[in-house]
Amino acid sequence: MDGKAREAIVKLLLTQDGVDSDIKSDKGRTPLPRPAANGYEAVVKLMLDTGKVNTEAKDTRYGRTPLLWAAENGYEAVVELLLGKDGVDPDSKSNSDWTPLSWAAGKEHKAVVKLLTDKGADVNANGGQYGSAFQESARGYNRIIELLVSKGADANARSGTVRQRAPGGIDISRAAARQGR
Repeated sequence: MDGKAREAIVKLLLTQDGVDSDIKSDKGRTPLPRPAANGYEAVVKLMLDTGKVNTEAKDTRYGRTPLLWAAENGYEAVVELLLGKDGVDPDSKSNSDWTPLSWAAGKEHKAVVKLLTDKGADVNANGGQYGSAFQESARGYNRIIELLVSKGADANARSGTVRQRAPGGIDISRAAARQGR
């Protein structure tokens, strides 16, 4: 289905009486995360403009918000739309403690990392198996590391949950050296 058809269907549904724009699927997802996760900017905008969608609704399986899904997949325009709404938490955490910033950093989505940090995301928030977004970037994403440091990331932070690491987290220099950087 092309974008125009998708947009027309959503517009039609949103204008119908009795349509619950926050109904949950069998996986515990409301309708907003799917277009957010797939980068359907126009559909996300239509849904947000109704004022009837819960922008912080988490799915039951992963505990992810629409912002987490969009950040993970690098959809800058969707992330910007979501962050423009009152009540959207740039530091929301999934069931496994990943934040939008740790997802974006771990997937090397530099534009999304910049947008999140510009909108106030905590660069030192602990989240995900590799700890902070900085630690997630230590797997070899130098462009992201430089950006996070410029935003005040603590290069000496120790955290994370991966079992093969020393208690308290990883040594950033060792992680980067393992990646040959």
